Amino acid sequence: MKQHGFTLIEVMIVVAIIAVLAGTAVPVYTGYINGAAHAEAETMLADIASKEEAYNSAWGSYIAANEGFGDLPDAGSRSPQAITQDGPWVRLGYQYDAEGGLFGGTVYFRYQVITNDGNSHYAIGAYREKSDGKSECAILRDKNRRTIVWLENDGSGAANCPTLE
Repeated sequence: MKQHGFTLIEVMIVVAIIAVLAGTAVPVYTGYINGAAHAEAETMLADIASKEEAYNSAWGSYIAANEGFGDLPDAGSRSPQAITQDGPWVRLGYQYDAEGGLFGGTVYFRYQVITNDGNSHYAIGAYREKSDGKSECAILRDKNRRTIVWLENDGSGAANCPTLE
């Protein structure tokens, strides 16, 4: 009598192959997500810096903006950064969008600009939670607008940035 179907060994080999493929795919996918998040942050930091320089040219000082900074998006997810209709982000030149948030859509990071007491210097920070339980931030300062500094914490709290030093 002929039996049709797969033996236990054949099924176990297929399961092992699927496990190896999944074990390879997850780190690659995580790498793509991190790369996309970093590209977003670098683009947004440069855009915010350009708007700060334009604001400084027009008004003689920089403007602090931490509106909508609040809660970070969940690790690996995107959400809008809320702003108000007459807040500092709008004064910097961003369009008010009640649903889309600061950049008209969802973002991986939360952004803020801090200034010194005389509003003569600024530091822009981009913050996010990572899937490994750590948080990271990127800093761009007016002193060297071509260098973005990346910081990551050890999982015990938010990465400490930005600063004006």
